Amino acid sequence: MKCPYCNKEISDTSIFCPECGQSVNQEQKSSISENYWSTVANDDKRRNQEYLKTTTRQRSEANTQKTKRLAVIISLVALVTVALFATVSITNANNAELEAVKANLPGKELKCSYSQTEAGFWIHYYYYTLKFNSDGTLNYYYLTTVGPAEKDEVPTLKGTYTYTITRNILGDYFITFGSESFTMTVSDDNVPRSLSYGK
Repeated sequence: MKCPYCNKEISDTSIFCPECGQSVNQEQKSSISENYWSTVANDDKRRNQEYLKTTTRQRSEANTQKTKRLAVIISLVALVTVALFATVSITNANNAELEAVKANLPGKELKCSYSQTEAGFWIHYYYYTLKFNSDGTLNYYYLTTVGPAEKDEVPTLKGTYTYTITRNILGDYFITFGSESFTMTVSDDNVPRSLSYGK
């Protein structure tokens, strides 16, 4: 057997260790051994409990993270779906309004004018008339004067053009052809009402 104090090999019948002089009776050896294994068992039990707590906490945190990620992904998918649905709905409504206005344009004549001071004191007046044809074209009439136009001064035909009409998300209508662009206002029942030069 070994001395429980100095760990030297001693005779099984020894009462004292010849190396360190400590008493090594059987009861004491048994008590020391039991205390040692009890301590080891308690330490193992404590380590196992700590390990279980740690792994349970880590699993719980991982599950929480997965749940949060899943919630974020589901929220993003829902948001994208709603945005896509809204965009498609708005686009469809926008296109329907645009087609209704286009259907009301043939035969319409819209006029606009504006003035601008040039060279510090000359006031130039610009007059525009757009006559919409049933074939998707328009007749473009234009006149510019220094000072207001006289009764006999009327815009002259500058050409017949294919035009495009667009509508933005705010409901503003724009007519463009060649290098010209006009903004058009429309009534609630999609009938063109007035025109202004530029966008």
